Amino acid sequence: AEWTAKLPELMAAEAAKLGAAAKVEVQAAASGDAPEKAPVEVPQVVRTVRELQEKTYAAVAAAYRARKLLADLDRDAAAALSPAEKTRAEMERLAKASNDLKLRFDSIRSSADVTTLQKAKGSVKERGNKAITAALRKIREEKLRKEREEQKKKREKEDAERAERLAAERAEKGREETAAAAAKFEAVCAAGCVRQLDWDGARRQIKALADGFTTGEGGLAAKRQLRKIDMMESAHKILVRNAKGFTFRAAPRPAADGGKPRAGLRGLVVSEADAKALVVGRLGGKGPTKRIPWQTFYRDFRPNLKELSNRFIWNGRRNGTPKLTLMEHADAMLGLALTLRIACADDPDTAALAPQLAKEAVKNLPDAAAFAKELFPDIDFSEIQKAADEEKL
Repeated sequence: AEWTAKLPELMAAEAAKLGAAAKVEVQAAASGDAPEKAPVEVPQVVRTVRELQEKTYAAVAAAYRARKLLADLDRDAAAALSPAEKTRAEMERLAKASNDLKLRFDSIRSSADVTTLQKAKGSVKERGNKAITAALRKIREEKLRKEREEQKKKREKEDAERAERLAAERAEKGREETAAAAAKFEAVCAAGCVRQLDWDGARRQIKALADGFTTGEGGLAAKRQLRKIDMMESAHKILVRNAKGFTFRAAPRPAADGGKPRAGLRGLVVSEADAKALVVGRLGGKGPTKRIPWQTFYRDFRPNLKELSNRFIWNGRRNGTPKLTLMEHADAMLGLALTLRIACADDPDTAALAPQLAKEAVKNLPDAAAFAKELFPDIDFSEIQKAADEEKL
């Protein structure tokens, strides 16, 4: 009875898994267009329950039949074993009736129905309990599996949200560090490092900031700022390396107020040049010499700076020792352009050379266009790039 009471629950739990598929098959069969499919695999517990159901129903039917036979036997025994009189003939009849009833009882006891009941009594109970235990275990396992899947999905969702949040935070941090690197370069320039040609000092400040960066974007941004310093220094080193023996021919620029022009270096020759200064004097070494720190040269002798740069940087592919490679020439041109923009910002005429230098660098090396745009976002390189693309075609 206990086992039978739990049958609906067990059948419902197992049938739920097959419900959707079974529903589709039933609908398709009703419409007459059911496709041929492999039979759905029925779970073991369902097969066991069905088998036990059949045995139970067979046992119940056998019990009804056995009870009917026993009831008939009891009725016939009551009628046959009531003696009418105590005669010899009556006693013989009773003996015969008793023997017949016994034979009928033995026949009932050995009948297939009683055998079915005897077998079902132990089999259904034992297998039923096992089936119930297995089904309940399977239900618990299925419940645990679903809970684990839900927990896994929840963890995956949380991990994805966490990863997305961290990615957003890293991106924001990268933007902050990129902006900080650019701001540090501007601060270094504003502090006078470029005007003082203090390349090492500029680099130290940018590297000190970059040491605290935590993102790849910040590190790359710092490297781009350091590359600017390197390019400006490379242009300066070319001038230092080739200045000796150069004769200045540029006339001093007239004074803005119409007065006496600044003293220039026209006619003087560079007799010595090192990282700190250049020494100029008369051709042939006659007369006194003048030692000019490079910072002063950049500040006070702009026409002479332009002609020295024109000879060994603009035309550095033909002049100088050693002659510049294509990449070195592009870097030097862009570095000089940036130097003029920063160190000669107070002189519009000299600073105006920067766009010419930058465009010439991109014209000679189109691959430098991307970095040139970063250095000089106000300069339009589209015509230069268009001409380079047409030349490739």
